[in-house]
Amino acid sequence: MELILPYLNISFAVFLLGYWAAIGILLYHLKRFGIGTHTRRIYYLVLVGSIILTCITILIFIKL
Repeated sequence: MELILPYLNISFAVFLLGYWAAIGILLYHLKRFGIGTHTRRIYYLVLVGSIILTCITILIFIKL
């Protein structure tokens, strides 16, 4: 386990970085090219959901 743990930390960090990059691109396009208020509601829903999922993932990873 001691040999795997550093690689697990690095892979977890890379995963979170990729996840937030994908969410950032998605949110940018929703905000920039969206028409009306419906798109803004989806924008904020995805943003809040992403923050909550990231917090849950970090808490589960810490307990691992």
